[in-house]
Amino acid sequence: MGESHILEPRSAFARLRRVLLFAGTVAVFACGGDTLYDAVAPDVDPPSVLIVEPSSGAEVLAGQRVPIRIEASDPLGVSSITVRTTGEVSSTITIEFTPPRTTVAVDTAIVVPEGAAGSVQIAATAVNARGVTGQATPVNLSVTSDDIVPPDVGITVRANARMELTDEISVTVEAVDNPGGSGITRTAMTALVRNTARLDTVVVTREEEFTIPREDTVISEFSFQPPSVDSLNLPDTLYIDFFGLAYDENGNCSGAVDSELGNEIVCDTVVVGGIQFVIANAVPESQEVIAVSGRTSLVPGGGTLADILVDTLREKVYASNLGRNRINTLRAGPATWDSEVFVGAEPWGLAINAGGDSLFVANSGGTSLSFVSLSGTPREDLSRRFVTQNTPLFEISRERDEVTGLVKLSGVFFDFSDRPQFIAQDARGRLLYSTRPTPSAPEGTIRIVTHEPGWASPEAKILLLAEDVQFDTSTVAIAHVDSIFLFSVTGGDDLVEIFDHKPGFPDVLVRSGVVTLDDALATMSANPDSDILWANGSWVRERLAFEDTTFVAASGDREWVAFGEGGTQANRAGRITLWDSDASKIHSRLLVVDLLNNASERVTGLDLNVDGTLGAARGRFASYYWRTDLRLVGSVTTSVDGGAGAALHVDHPSYGQGLPSSDRTLSFVGQSDYTVRILDTVHFSERGEIHIRDNIVGPLRVGPPLAVDNGGQGRNCSGDNCVVLKLYAITDAGGIVIVNVRRRDIGPLQ
Repeated sequence: MGESHILEPRSAFARLRRVLLFAGTVAVFACGGDTLYDAVAPDVDPPSVLIVEPSSGAEVLAGQRVPIRIEASDPLGVSSITVRTTGEVSSTITIEFTPPRTTVAVDTAIVVPEGAAGSVQIAATAVNARGVTGQATPVNLSVTSDDIVPPDVGITVRANARMELTDEISVTVEAVDNPGGSGITRTAMTALVRNTARLDTVVVTREEEFTIPREDTVISEFSFQPPSVDSLNLPDTLYIDFFGLAYDENGNCSGAVDSELGNEIVCDTVVVGGIQFVIANAVPESQEVIAVSGRTSLVPGGGTLADILVDTLREKVYASNLGRNRINTLRAGPATWDSEVFVGAEPWGLAINAGGDSLFVANSGGTSLSFVSLSGTPREDLSRRFVTQNTPLFEISRERDEVTGLVKLSGVFFDFSDRPQFIAQDARGRLLYSTRPTPSAPEGTIRIVTHEPGWASPEAKILLLAEDVQFDTSTVAIAHVDSIFLFSVTGGDDLVEIFDHKPGFPDVLVRSGVVTLDDALATMSANPDSDILWANGSWVRERLAFEDTTFVAASGDREWVAFGEGGTQANRAGRITLWDSDASKIHSRLLVVDLLNNASERVTGLDLNVDGTLGAARGRFASYYWRTDLRLVGSVTTSVDGGAGAALHVDHPSYGQGLPSSDRTLSFVGQSDYTVRILDTVHFSERGEIHIRDNIVGPLRVGPPLAVDNGGQGRNCSGDNCVVLKLYAITDAGGIVIVNVRRRDIGPLQ
């Protein structure tokens, strides 16, 4: 096996030099010695060696630093690399690797003397662990006193296909000068913006200068908002050509139209509006940008938004942050985030009381309702937090023994999710809410919370209809009691004991005693402290249980509260249930399949007008409109399947015979094609379409103009450009979008 001999001084300084070179960036030391290699084993391949930088034929500037990078590899391991330069710069560098490595890389540099002219040759060899030597292809450099080689440059653009007017187009320009060049002194970008609605071209330029020329890679970040946009006539489509530029200290310029370096595109100029602008002499691929309506505010700190509520009095939007157990507050005017309120686990639905000073929060991660005081700094009033009671339903079957004639009992109870989801308050101050299905309790219900004067605590119940019981004389369906115990009696009829509590007083026990089932029912029904509800028959769970998200919406006067079920099972449509506050009962319930003969239809948005005479439900395939008797009055099919959110005009008039179409008989529905459709609720046709950046994935709310809108005129504004409504919605971007609806957006009947 051959052995390598390095002829250089064996001084302590030389040994230290090798250690330093091995440890990191290599310094250059001239050495007059030579390197000799013994004969090597003929059956061992030499190492692979490559001079990565600089490239052969490159020009280097006298007086400048020239970076050198060598890479080598060998399966037996590389034990040393030697770099030798000759010509205008004479040096030898040897780097040893202990233990040998299979792949190595060495970075070093030479400095070309001032006034040098001629050439520099770079050679590199590597020795493997067996002493076999490999040699790289030599590199020849031309030394000049005048830098005429332009830098390498690339450009990367980040712009959404749909952009709000406050969004930023981001441009990155990356540049590096040629090895031994004079160094980068300036980077720049030029964007030529063409608008499809106008013939003129707008030019956007940005640049960054460096007082000290940069020999290493330079990365410059530029940004600008969509220019040349008519904010009153959106959407507006732009086509933008982007050019990246870089200059070295000697004035050499190069351009780019993509992110790849080394394309060697020369700079050129273009005259726009009588002004000359620098571009790259290449044709870029134009980028299409659609400027759309709306201004999105991403929730600070992240999280998942579940519901929003518009506080028109304070001009704020409250958002329940499901993932962070808090309520985030958005100031509607500047669209900036304000204070946040910590509440219970996984807050979902929001409602505000009639006085406007309290916010109700349904905490779906537990079994509680939070009450947030809005006076002064919003905060939860923990003394008012209400823990909802578990409200199971019971079913007892009777069977008479054919031999003895004795009555034997069997029973079962049905438990449902009691985690609050969406919530509303009716005109009598009662809270109505849906419950959130969970893996362990996959069925939800709709419930009411009542707190009568003098009660010690509120009372929660499941809302039921007579149709929820299938008549059967051998079975009794029982609700609104706490527990039931069955007693098997030998030689006699089985007995039962029913336990309940006085409404509003959970510690006041009401019991039937251990008696027959008929006597227990009679005793509890006669006791004014029990609110037992029972009927002959069995519970029809598919009628009273709800699946998936169940939306809740109240009319403006709170006399009506609607529930809209998502429904996820195959061939089972969601349902709409309507609560009558004045009658204190469920007014009616309707399968959405009855609105449109499609068993897979579901509710993805819900709203009622001011007096509840018109309801709007957003489905996957259409938007539906119905009266208080839940009779369908009209529908509008969607142009694309899917979408979420439904909202009626904040001042939608009372719905009745002879109501004419107007600029108030409107509804707004979100579609899965990044639009909000404006629909007429009398003739059920489209009145307009607003393009937004992101899809709506949650509730859609509508409110009046703010005091700062329309130049401070608020609602007192006339003309097509006046803001007449504000839309608020949760989008898939993870924030809230606020959209101005202008009078010009509302077109005639189509």
